[in-house]
Amino acid sequence: MAYIVQLIIYFICFFICLYALRAVDFNRLIRKNRVYEAQVLYIIIGMIMAYILCKFILCLTYRTFML
Repeated sequence: MAYIVQLIIYFICFFICLYALRAVDFNRLIRKNRVYEAQVLYIIIGMIMAYILCKFILCLTYRTFML
């Protein structure tokens, strides 16, 4: 049961991070005609940010329930 909650929190964090990444202008960082590579980078950065955010939320809730 706990794994399902973690998975749901991870997906919610992933979509929040993808939404937040829309504010970053990647056109300045990516070379021309590299659309596929830019999309892969966008997804990977979103996954990394979601993982960090998810771990933070889970640790925070775990610590809160332990008090």
